[in-house]
Amino acid sequence: HASQESASSPLVDSDKNSAGGSSVPAQLEYRLKCKVELETFSSDLVQNPPTRHGSYDFSEPGAAQDYWTDLQKLCEDWLNATSHKEESISSQGEEEQAARCVGRPRGRGVVKPPANGMLPELFRRKNWKQSTWLTPSQRAILNDFHRGMEVDHSCDKKQQSG
Repeated sequence: HASQESASSPLVDSDKNSAGGSSVPAQLEYRLKCKVELETFSSDLVQNPPTRHGSYDFSEPGAAQDYWTDLQKLCEDWLNATSHKEESISSQGEEEQAARCVGRPRGRGVVKPPANGMLPELFRRKNWKQSTWLTPSQRAILNDFHRGMEVDHSCDKKQQSG
């Protein structure tokens, strides 16, 4: 479903080549998805398959922010629903059943991720409570990348219209 663009970045490997002792060039390839779909989360993909929540075209202004906002809301809903379910099981004194259902060590803010969860880190409350901290050089690199993508996007639009 997703269209992709590629960008390459030449790097030099810091390990020395055993034959000549010189640096070995390496190349990284990045794949940027322009269009993505977001699905609801499910604990059982067969009995309760996920449904499409939304589709996002990252080439459109605001789409990336909408995606992250919706992803955060879906994660928050999953965290709340899962923790309420665990609390009701535990409060009934069925600790053995709770351990089977939860399938994870007890920990504050940690719940069992859904079967279609992309990254377990999404389902830790602490990861949604703070802003991402970047060093000034990391922020500058991201800002330069973003400006480059905006320039490329505006050039594509001009070529399509002209």
